[in-house]
Amino acid sequence: MTWFISKNGIKHKAELEDLFPLIEDWRLQEILYIINKDNIHLPLAFAHLPNEIKDLVYRNMSPRLSRKLKKEIKDAEEKYSKDDVRIQVKRIDLLAFLGKHKGLLFSEIMILSLNDEELIILSSVEAIIRLFEKALKNGTLGFYRLGKYFTEDDVNNAIESFSNRKNELKQIKALWIYEENLNIAAPIFEACSIESLEIYGKTNALWPLSMEKCQGLKSIKIWYRKETYIEIPPWIKNSITLNCLYIFGATITFFPDWFTNLQTLSDVKLTIDKTLKTLPDNIANLTNLESVDNNKIRTPLVPEFIPQGPSLSYRCFCNSYYRLAETILLLSKKARLEGLLSLEDDIVNFSNDLFLTGMRMIIDGTDCDDVQHILTLNIEREHDLYRKKLMEIAEVGIVGIQFGESPIHLAFRLASLVDIKDNPLDEACSKYNAGDLGALSDINFKASIKPEEEREEICFFKRVLALWKIARSEGLLALEKHLDHESIASRDVFEYGLPMVIDGWNFEDIDKILSSLISQENDPVQKNLALAKKDAIRLMQNGRNPDIFTTTLCAYFDGYIVRDMKEFLYQNTQQIDG
Repeated sequence: MTWFISKNGIKHKAELEDLFPLIEDWRLQEILYIINKDNIHLPLAFAHLPNEIKDLVYRNMSPRLSRKLKKEIKDAEEKYSKDDVRIQVKRIDLLAFLGKHKGLLFSEIMILSLNDEELIILSSVEAIIRLFEKALKNGTLGFYRLGKYFTEDDVNNAIESFSNRKNELKQIKALWIYEENLNIAAPIFEACSIESLEIYGKTNALWPLSMEKCQGLKSIKIWYRKETYIEIPPWIKNSITLNCLYIFGATITFFPDWFTNLQTLSDVKLTIDKTLKTLPDNIANLTNLESVDNNKIRTPLVPEFIPQGPSLSYRCFCNSYYRLAETILLLSKKARLEGLLSLEDDIVNFSNDLFLTGMRMIIDGTDCDDVQHILTLNIEREHDLYRKKLMEIAEVGIVGIQFGESPIHLAFRLASLVDIKDNPLDEACSKYNAGDLGALSDINFKASIKPEEEREEICFFKRVLALWKIARSEGLLALEKHLDHESIASRDVFEYGLPMVIDGWNFEDIDKILSSLISQENDPVQKNLALAKKDAIRLMQNGRNPDIFTTTLCAYFDGYIVRDMKEFLYQNTQQIDG
């Protein structure tokens, strides 16, 4: 494999010292990793190369490997001369390796494959000229992650090469560009008639001055690389003919006064900060803007599929499962009909959790093994049982959607992952098995979502303390009129054991019965709560002092629940006054 570098249309043979400075560090690190596995003898290949090339390699290896390589290169240089055939052979092997893995080296636009024996690297100006020539055919100019190679002077020089054809550049109407290339955009806006601008990989709210030159835009779409909070980019105010504005991956915190000057604006997709309870009044002045009801502006985020923060309650888990299952099935159906890319708009307002992360990856075409590995790493770090279960359910859905799994198969898998009483998905699967083939088409998940009131652990804590006060002041028999017969019938451990305490049973006998009930509980969180309830029965029967009573119960739960329990105690100091 022979390499060439082209400049001003003249090509000359390229050696390792010509190629390596052109490779970005992150790419070079990956190349060196593969080389080590490919048994290419680096010490001989790099022997007698300029020190700056060797230093470039050393700093892109681990300290241990670089120290080892330095010694081996030094030994090789002492043993063999620069022109030794063994050194030349190893360099040829390395050049062949780079040709075999050229996709790791540079952007495709920087490399033009002539034939199986030759590869040529274009100069920056020649590469840009090639981009313009391609854009003249389809009207779209694309700059993809090429910031290291191109400067504004390169762009100007490329445009000058069209000196007799500059009017043709006005045919270029669309520009796709990564954030790192925005510094070279000004000449493009001046030379071309850009009406549609798409910006990828944005990471912050800062913009180069060149963006002030992008006037006459009719469509602006910006994809932020990570969740961030921003104002509407100020340079957009110059686009007074703007029809379409999409901003993905960022949350809008403020609408500037000039926004109402965009009178032609009709199609907007934004995520608006939830602290902005309503759209600003000035939005009403945009008479061409589609109504909020038509979701052209999406103000609220959808409820969290995987709630963050404190440990999850059982009701929160159930509600989140219903929302997650419903969304997975809807996205699965759409992806099978319209493809994964069609889901881009559907996930715009998803909350920033594992489900959104996974969906973004599969829409972006991430390899399935990488998707599963990343999701699994996140899941393994989670310690809250219900949140971890929701993350596992999300992973099943994400992978199922990526592989185009049948929504029917996916529905049965989602149903099998949980044991929730009155789960509408379970009911639909049963009907389907019984012959109702339409049962999985119209599942009413929303009817099963119940208000997330005070969590079960806190309700139990409050009830126990109220009964404790009664028992301390009036005796255990006074609890008879406070029995919850509905809960006794449902075999709630605390309520089931309370009549036994009132009747004076020996706790060893009570313990056997309550332990038998607890053994039937499969949900670890519910089982822990049941154990706390059994201990509350023991403490109540033994008449323990208030401090031991509350400290024992708090020991069963995590910090967030205990915090709420202690807050309740602080606000109700007389609750267990003895």
